[in-house]
Amino acid sequence: MIVISGDNYEKYLSRMVLSLAKILYNFKTVVNGLYVTEDYYGDFLDRYSKFEEEIVSADLPYLKILRGKYKNSKEYMGRTFDFLILDMYKSLTPDDLGRLIGTVAGGGIIFLLIKDFEKFEEIDTTFHEHLLTPPYTLKDVKKIFEKRFKRKLMEYDGIYIYDTRKGVIKDIQGDIEKDVVFPEKRKIVIPEKTKFSERIYMTSYTQDQINALNVLENLLNEEKSAFLIIADRGRGKSAVLGLCIAALSEILLGRKGSYSIGITSPTIENVETLFEFLEIGLKKLKLDYKKTSKRKIIVGNKLFVEYNRPVEVLNKKYDYLFIDEAAGISINVLYEYLRKYKKLVFASTIHGYEGAGRSFSIRFLKYLKEKTNFKIYEYKMKEPIRYSDNDPIEKWLFDTLLLDAEPAQLDSNDLQLIDQKKANLYKIPLENWFEKEEDKLKQFVGIYILAHYQNRPNDIAMIADAPHHDGFALELESGKIVTSIQVAYEGSIPDETINRMLKDYKPKGNIIPDVIVKHFRNTDFPKLRGLRIVRIATHPEVHRRGLGSVALEKLSDWAKANGYNWLGSGFGATGELVRFWQKNGFVVVHLSPEKNRVSGEYSALVLKP
Repeated sequence: MIVISGDNYEKYLSRMVLSLAKILYNFKTVVNGLYVTEDYYGDFLDRYSKFEEEIVSADLPYLKILRGKYKNSKEYMGRTFDFLILDMYKSLTPDDLGRLIGTVAGGGIIFLLIKDFEKFEEIDTTFHEHLLTPPYTLKDVKKIFEKRFKRKLMEYDGIYIYDTRKGVIKDIQGDIEKDVVFPEKRKIVIPEKTKFSERIYMTSYTQDQINALNVLENLLNEEKSAFLIIADRGRGKSAVLGLCIAALSEILLGRKGSYSIGITSPTIENVETLFEFLEIGLKKLKLDYKKTSKRKIIVGNKLFVEYNRPVEVLNKKYDYLFIDEAAGISINVLYEYLRKYKKLVFASTIHGYEGAGRSFSIRFLKYLKEKTNFKIYEYKMKEPIRYSDNDPIEKWLFDTLLLDAEPAQLDSNDLQLIDQKKANLYKIPLENWFEKEEDKLKQFVGIYILAHYQNRPNDIAMIADAPHHDGFALELESGKIVTSIQVAYEGSIPDETINRMLKDYKPKGNIIPDVIVKHFRNTDFPKLRGLRIVRIATHPEVHRRGLGSVALEKLSDWAKANGYNWLGSGFGATGELVRFWQKNGFVVVHLSPEKNRVSGEYSALVLKP
């Protein structure tokens, strides 16, 4: 990765890109790059145009550069580029960074363009602008995440930093224009006597994918079966699902009767790669198919594959159901699938942009074993697709965005402390944690990663930078964190704004006051100061030990001592969750009239004075 700081970088950047393209042309016929910027006007356009002039003048017909915007970063997930250029003069949105860096092929280069590396933590970004709620301004943004980002660039190998005015800030060994390293070609071994076609296995890139496909062959058995495929980001999980469905289709077409295969995930974007590899597999098998829409494919004349939202699947009937990013779907909806279907494949990302919890696999597997009569198959994919093992840029990305954070390991002494409720709640010292006490930070974040949450890098940056967000940790006397809480400060809204709210104006960042004004026409409540609990999660090894209740009680005491009038929260209403909040002194004050399309749950809002 190459970081270029300062103005007038176009010639330096273009020289690097052209050198890379000439090297890569020895191995491929087309070299593809992606240049991402905030927008296509003003300074953004000027910088791109100067760079483009240098590239066009070189006249390399095999060099293709696509221009894109950060706001469209989801569209590039699943695609592969030989190099990536990120204009970061006014942009550092962690979600976008996580999505885009994952598009670069092994042996490729990432270029980060920064206005002034030495003053990087002082820039105002569009992410900061989106964080703001009245009465805060850009001067109130904490900018803690940016300081850590800058420090991590200095800590990792494989990152070269150059300033157009001062020269090299951080060097790397070797010649960055010549030492382009490609991952070694993987050696794969196809099992003997497979049920799926060898052509499908040959389409796989890693042994992990081969092994996962081999496990999924058991879908063809008569038994009632559930499969759990988990992986870190970039391991080819979704591709395996697509290839599996193609192989399954070939076999089912040779049987009597007609068949249907359902696919679901939190959003249709989650399964774009699945559908892409489904089509690749169908072509490899030379099966006739027709794509009738973005979400449906008809194979032959008696089988169809279609996507539906998680809740819609409950009203369908499929012979097989594939659930991608399952941890992002309400656990109760997943339980309903188990009651309705006999052949299911659950897949989920543990760490990475879509990461949503290893405790999903732990809790869900426990439920499968104890509460159902399914034959259970599980497989964890570890081998990266795009990079070599221990790739320094992947390590940098995971560390910087805290994608691989883990909670503390608890021992018998910790369990005794928990039984005795010897724990203290405190507001976390954000700057200190992000700069010096990374172990505490990773414990705190790791609890969310292992909880049943869909985690995004933006969530961590919001705690770090947003002036109205903070974190609280429940810590044992041993120093280990067992409960993490993220809060948002709400209320203290002036009369002028309240009058606008009565006319349907929605003030940013004041979710609970907005609901109270809108549905109760109460103009006194929004003047009060409150804490909205955005997320609360307990270490997965000590669920149902009363720690959440202890944390809420101590948070309530802190709020009262610091002049706050109420605590509140919003969540997808299940009987268990409602009972939890009520047990802790909260009252349900609002229930949404419609169910959430993804979770299938009504949204509840609770308050405690």
